[in-house]
Amino acid sequence: MPHALAALRDSNARYRVLADTMLHGVVHQAVDGRIIAMNPAAERILGQSRAEMLGSTSEHAEQHTVREDGSVFPAAEHPSMRALATGVAVRGVIMGVYNPRERQRRWICIDAVPIMQADAPTPVEVYTVFEDITERRATELALKARDAHFRLLVEHMPDLYLRTNLHTGHYEYVSPASMKMFGFSAEQMMQKDFVHLLDMVYEDDRPAVIAAIERLTRDGRAESEFRSLSSSGDLRWFWSIMTLVPDEQGAPMYRDTFVREITDRKRIELELSDAVDQKNRFIATLAHELRNPLAPLGNVVALLQDPISPARLLWCRDIIERQVTQMGRLLDDLLDLSRITHGKITLQREQVTLTAMLERGIEMARPAIEARRHNLVVDVPSERMHVYGDIVRLAQVCCNLLTNAAKYTDAGGIITLRILRDGVHAVIEIEDTGIGIAEADLERVFGMFSQVDTTRTRSGDGLGIGLSLVKGIVELHGGEVEARSAGLGHGSTFSVRLPLAM
Repeated sequence: MPHALAALRDSNARYRVLADTMLHGVVHQAVDGRIIAMNPAAERILGQSRAEMLGSTSEHAEQHTVREDGSVFPAAEHPSMRALATGVAVRGVIMGVYNPRERQRRWICIDAVPIMQADAPTPVEVYTVFEDITERRATELALKARDAHFRLLVEHMPDLYLRTNLHTGHYEYVSPASMKMFGFSAEQMMQKDFVHLLDMVYEDDRPAVIAAIERLTRDGRAESEFRSLSSSGDLRWFWSIMTLVPDEQGAPMYRDTFVREITDRKRIELELSDAVDQKNRFIATLAHELRNPLAPLGNVVALLQDPISPARLLWCRDIIERQVTQMGRLLDDLLDLSRITHGKITLQREQVTLTAMLERGIEMARPAIEARRHNLVVDVPSERMHVYGDIVRLAQVCCNLLTNAAKYTDAGGIITLRILRDGVHAVIEIEDTGIGIAEADLERVFGMFSQVDTTRTRSGDGLGIGLSLVKGIVELHGGEVEARSAGLGHGSTFSVRLPLAM
């Protein structure tokens, strides 16, 4: 018997040492729910001393305990009281308790285990063990908030976000932008793996994407650009950036991918590249056009070094006048284009008869037409039509269109100029039997420095600004200009629509 008592004392001592050194709170309650013992951790977590707590029940703490949703935790539903009432352990209950020492709420996770005796059908005591999860819960809530914020961001941004599990090769998250980009819902994309995504990449661009994957494995980050064929058959450009996300041991666990459509950017880049090419061609052409008059002028200067006959002197004067006039027109066109581009051109508006305007334009273009022995056909109705505009500028429009027709029509061709009436508009058409225009170039012919005939050599090709001037002047008069052609080798028709002066 003394030996058994000693063993019991040793066991109780070990129990007290264990309870006193535990980080978890332990509360021992009697069958009526009164607290009969508690460890120091329970005092610290609850913020009350053993003397304050002994003899109290869950009912005394009801006003200081809450559920996770903030509502009061009823005393009858306290885990210890439920365990005493049912004889079944209650585990994992989350409860908020007010700590008067810290003057703040602490969150605990409670397990309540009833103590049964062989001769009793109901529990005689209950042990409640609880862990302080305040900091952990705050961290979890912060993570949930951050995750909710992240999802809100990725679900409403135009870019596509994908998270791939590197162990399974499948997606764990796909943002809704997948439908707009690739025609698949996020749910459909979740059923695919990276191999399926690679199939959506245009075949010529797959090596670049595979190379990006290799860089990702080596560097942990990689970018790539690729094309994808849309359901309508159009090629669309995309940019992607991939990063590796490690697990707790630092080994790659996820591949995060952001995809952005850059079709518009690529189109602008192409347009800028074309503009640079056009500028370079223009500078080369300008140098050529400015240099052409210099050779005759240089020859004349050499001839004037020695005494020459009056007839020879007259010949030299004609050459100088012709070349200076050519350079003057060239510079005037450049200045006019600059004024139109910057909105600084001034129109001297008046009521103008179309036939008078056309006569001026024809007279200005006649040397170019006669030089190539073209046949000019003029079809003007008997009705006198008037427009409100600058006769000098409108005559320049007619001259430029006729000169353009003469330039791009083989010698001995036919150029037809006609005037039509279309409601409240006058329509001026200039049709030729020339080389024609490819369908893809019909809009481009009016661009600055545009010259679509790059395969055939023609004298006096100019700077490619004549049609751009036509478009600018016509639009300043509230009109429109259009080019039509059945294709290369089938001639061209340029139409100018101007509002009639009523």
